[in-house]
Amino acid sequence: MRLMSIVSLQKRWLIITLGCLSFVTSLHLSFGQERKIDSVFLELDKKYRMPEQWSVLPFDLEDPYKRIKNGPPLVNILYKANVEWLSRWIANPKKVVANAKMPNLGLDFDEIKAVIAFLSSIAEKDVPQVTWDEFLLKKEDDLSEDEYDKMDKVFNFGKGVWGRARCTICHPIKGVGGNVGVGPDLGEITTKINRNWLHAWLGNTKSHFPDTMMAQYRFTDQDVRGLVEFVMRDTQFIPEEKDEEEGAEQPKPETQVLTEKEFAGIKKDPALIEKGRSVVERARCFVCHDIKGIPELMPVVEKKKGRTCWF
Repeated sequence: MRLMSIVSLQKRWLIITLGCLSFVTSLHLSFGQERKIDSVFLELDKKYRMPEQWSVLPFDLEDPYKRIKNGPPLVNILYKANVEWLSRWIANPKKVVANAKMPNLGLDFDEIKAVIAFLSSIAEKDVPQVTWDEFLLKKEDDLSEDEYDKMDKVFNFGKGVWGRARCTICHPIKGVGGNVGVGPDLGEITTKINRNWLHAWLGNTKSHFPDTMMAQYRFTDQDVRGLVEFVMRDTQFIPEEKDEEEGAEQPKPETQVLTEKEFAGIKKDPALIEKGRSVVERARCFVCHDIKGIPELMPVVEKKKGRTCWF
């Protein structure tokens, strides 16, 4: 009985041993053969992988600190806004546009001049010059009767385009309208822009400000020219004239204004341009604006007495 048990046990061990040998042999045959690997995989592996690390990621990492910049790019801002308007705007945005989102940076006049000089230095290309009928470039008082009739026809056509586009849904005018609350007040827009820039902007808003919230209308060139004429001439877009008493002493302006004549003499001063760059960096203007030549870093600056601390 015991002998039969021993023989049975030996048979079992023999079966297990043969099974293991068969398995090992199959493994050897399987792994000993050269595997065929897709050439595309090898190419990607060579491009993106190094021993135990990635050299170049095959995708872009999302920056958790990135935010949509609600201000326009500043590279060609001087083709849009004249220097007199810019100097008043930088000094106190809300005094220029009541619903302005830009904060008051607390800059003095010398710093404002430096900032404008820097902005002038980074301009890339001029706004395309549009050919206008000569009578459209004249003031109303200088128009002949025939010229006035022609201008009035263009003006009224533009007024119709303005109404159909329902611009006042987004834009208030002197505090009225703009219920959506996304567009700036256009009540004094004629003190800021010129007709060439406005023509370019209305023709293709995204090319000037890719993240703009303004809709891209399918305006024809005639539509755009009419809108430009309406905006540049209608009294609702022009500052209201204040009645001045005869003989009364005129109050001094609260904000010092940089004139075109003064700016022409200083805009190419290298020291002033560099000072403007430094002011723009300290003021963190890049948080809301794309600015050519300004790295998006946050250097710590020393707080000055009586001034805003940009930390």
